[in-house]
Amino acid sequence: MPHMWVQHGFDWLNAPLDPAIYALGTGIATPLQKIGHAEISQYIAVIAPGEASGNAASSWTLVCAPGACRVNGSPLLTGIAVLNDRDEIQFATAPRLFFSTETPAVAARYGRKDPVPCPRCTELVLEGDIAVICPTCGVAYHEGASAEDKCFTYDACVVCGRPGELSGGYKWSPAEL
Repeated sequence: MPHMWVQHGFDWLNAPLDPAIYALGTGIATPLQKIGHAEISQYIAVIAPGEASGNAASSWTLVCAPGACRVNGSPLLTGIAVLNDRDEIQFATAPRLFFSTETPAVAARYGRKDPVPCPRCTELVLEGDIAVICPTCGVAYHEGASAEDKCFTYDACVVCGRPGELSGGYKWSPAEL
């Protein structure tokens, strides 16, 4: 699920973004506030999801009063930008924000009807199997209770190299900057 990292003093807070419209920046109670369609014109900046893909929006758009915000250090002169993973959004008098599309790795029942081969053991991952979908590349791995079914956590992803960890946390945060 996409989320926004919000600077709070020296810390970074993570705010999940469900498919809704959010006001950003100055003049609101919090740096990120869910709003309705009718309220959009009352704020200097909003983000909104694009077309939905499954249960999460596949793209998010920032609309901002021209010159009122910066994306990755550059003024948003046209007033609109499609956000990418780790884009920084800045306002003159509001906390820094980072948009992120990263998803933690989670073991869950595989819900797809079509079986796919696990790249580690080459056996098929079937509907109902406990599996992990690599958040970076989207490849399905077995992740059952027995040692021989721990295909994702055995080592790094064989496709993209992402560490095979189920820590439930994010691999990146702005605190690393």
